[in-house]
Amino acid sequence: MLYEAAVYFVVFCVLYVAYWKTSIIQFPGRVFGTTLATCFLARFLIEFVKENQVPFENRMPLNMGQLMSIPFILTGVYLIHASRRRPRAAER
Repeated sequence: MLYEAAVYFVVFCVLYVAYWKTSIIQFPGRVFGTTLATCFLARFLIEFVKENQVPFENRMPLNMGQLMSIPFILTGVYLIHASRRRPRAAER
């Protein structure tokens, strides 16, 4: 839990700086997509070092936390990619 909290705080700090210092806000959906992708990718990777919560996960190559993170990672990557095709907020 401490690893996850530390990673989420770092992601928040990086996105906060990116929000104010770069043009990331001009692309609708990019901040949210980046948040989804990075937070759930961090969770996916941290799950490798955590103990399994239920016994049936011992036989699985990926545990439930990792399996449930995959759709959110893919959604975040899709939003980042889709934000490139949308017009910038200033052009609307």
